[in-house]
Amino acid sequence: MHLVSSYSTAEVTAPTAEPLQVSEVRRHLSLDDSFYDDYLSSLIEVTRATVEAETHRQLVTATYDMATDQLPAGTETLYLPFGQLQSITSITYTDTAGATQTFSSGDYDVSIAREPGTVRPAYGEVWPAARAQQEAATIRFICGYGGASAVPQAIKHAMLLLIGHYFNNREQTTIGVMAMEIPQAAGALLAPFKLGDSFQWYAPGS
Repeated sequence: MHLVSSYSTAEVTAPTAEPLQVSEVRRHLSLDDSFYDDYLSSLIEVTRATVEAETHRQLVTATYDMATDQLPAGTETLYLPFGQLQSITSITYTDTAGATQTFSSGDYDVSIAREPGTVRPAYGEVWPAARAQQEAATIRFICGYGGASAVPQAIKHAMLLLIGHYFNNREQTTIGVMAMEIPQAAGALLAPFKLGDSFQWYAPGS
């Protein structure tokens, strides 16, 4: 078996909220007023992006397009990125004649119970033949834990630890302190949530 992974992703609909509110961060840092609120907002955004990159997960619900240079063959399973797959909106592709087609939702099965989520042809169906070209197919999908309140508390606490680290260490290095990308306690909290390859399917071959 060999790994097929030629793809790109683009955010179509961004999350409507961050996983943490400024008031939560202010309470964690024991700040009594709103003087730092704008700065804390930026730290929340930066930290959320850091955690998503570290875990390969989407935290709050968003919609993505994944463009691939080919579709799987036969009945192979396609694994979708970012975890917590909620649904697939559409699968479109360029057929061998150069026309844009839509793979009917009745012709494929989606599993949201697996990590990562998967899609494969329904019983008795196979993947359609797509033209051999860049970005020959696009899968639009929705993923994420849900709203901000649905994000696991361990991830939120890791974010608070990171924000506290960034807030108290505002330069790239601090004299007498070893620089670390992810502080140890936050890394331990995030470890159980890390996904492997963000997108893959396996095709026959050596």
